[in-house]
Amino acid sequence: MALRLVCSGFGLAWLLLVGIVNPAWSEPVSADSTRVSSECDDLDSLSNPTSSATEALYPLYPVGIEPLVEAGINKANTECATPESSNSDPLFAQATPAQDGGGLRIIVEGDQEDLLEDEDSFREPNSSVGTRTDTAILEVPQSIQVIPEAVIESQTPQTISDVLRNSPGITTGRISSDNLGFLPIIRGFESEILLRNGLPDSTLNRVACVTNIERVEFLRGPASVLYGLGNLGGTVNLVTEQPLDDPLYQVDNTIGEFGLHRPSLDFSSPLNDDGLALRVNATYENSRSFRDDFQSRYTFVSPVLRAIDTEDTSLVIDMEYYNFQSNGGTVELPALGTVLDNSEGELDLDVNLGSDPDFARDRQITTRVGYLFSHDISDDWTIRNEFLFSSREDVESTGFIPRELLGDQRTLRLLPFENPSEETSLNLNTNINGQFSTGPIDHNFLFGVELARSTEEDTLNFSEDFIDIFTGERVNGLVLTGLRSST
Repeated sequence: MALRLVCSGFGLAWLLLVGIVNPAWSEPVSADSTRVSSECDDLDSLSNPTSSATEALYPLYPVGIEPLVEAGINKANTECATPESSNSDPLFAQATPAQDGGGLRIIVEGDQEDLLEDEDSFREPNSSVGTRTDTAILEVPQSIQVIPEAVIESQTPQTISDVLRNSPGITTGRISSDNLGFLPIIRGFESEILLRNGLPDSTLNRVACVTNIERVEFLRGPASVLYGLGNLGGTVNLVTEQPLDDPLYQVDNTIGEFGLHRPSLDFSSPLNDDGLALRVNATYENSRSFRDDFQSRYTFVSPVLRAIDTEDTSLVIDMEYYNFQSNGGTVELPALGTVLDNSEGELDLDVNLGSDPDFARDRQITTRVGYLFSHDISDDWTIRNEFLFSSREDVESTGFIPRELLGDQRTLRLLPFENPSEETSLNLNTNINGQFSTGPIDHNFLFGVELARSTEEDTLNFSEDFIDIFTGERVNGLVLTGLRSST
């Protein structure tokens, strides 16, 4: 496949601009000028300002690209690049006169497969987020960006929010960057519909581990035609790692500040000669914080089984299990005493006003199970069936919400809360994709049906408490009165 980039209409502007830099360009050129080099065997002479043949007309110009004068230039004398040179180089450029009789026409040719097939490349040529099919990004009339595996591995992110920093115009929103969940803001709109392997998964807002992510795809703009209910800003699709044909055994261990300890495992191996293969990603993390008396830990395991892999049929089954626990939840500090002066004193930034070990606890369990079945009906038609079930349960969720600092500038009003919740998401999608032609027009046809169901149960119980921000003493006991409960 050849990539051709054609730019025309700027030849005269280019000529005048370079003429300012090099006085040799500012000399007038008559219509019958013949100061164009015919020594095309030596391409270096085109960029060598000391060459007598090109000194006046080609100073400091890249090899293989030639400026042209609108009139009087013999085209045969300017196309110095030969077919042999274009085939030997992965990227080849030459200049020819524009067909409209004026300006400069630059043609860049290269082998797209040689440039983009590298597995370690920071560029990803194809994406499925824009069409639900594996299509070249250049052929999709939408704004699509892909963060490939090479970028993720070189960055070594701790969360998905770290990966978002590679994409302009996307922020982590109201979720902190160190949180395992993410709720991105795209083009100013909060994107609540997040995809996992092309299927919506509402639990990703709370938990999305980066350990088994192969690439992240961003689709800017509305996409309700493809994914139903969506957001104006765009959509994010997380593509997970799949079993490999060759064995892979990788063990990593990350050690950082605040007691961070994060070992991880990536194992992949074929199980027989018929395509059966298994891949397992696992991570355990234990860390503290710059805040006093806070500790968090989680365990993540993701097995993926490729059960069928024939020439026409494939079946991949995957699962994720995530268990998160934390103790001593943190409370935001008041401005008075930190960034603003407080007549009662100054607060250290590592003070944790919500570190009651008997109350501030959090435990969350998330499970995902899914499969992808694909069968080629013929050379041009394929049927796909995919399923994803996600479940999140906050087994224990208690902590404090700061409300206001009272007039004495040392008593902080707190709302102790209990917030157990459950959430489930189910998606079943079946689609048919085919290619056919009507005369000179080629078509790529996609038709599908999706069944989606999500439920959420959220209960909030809270009371009122007061704490001295300088001594840590509480005025009232931690007794939940259940003043308000919502489901």
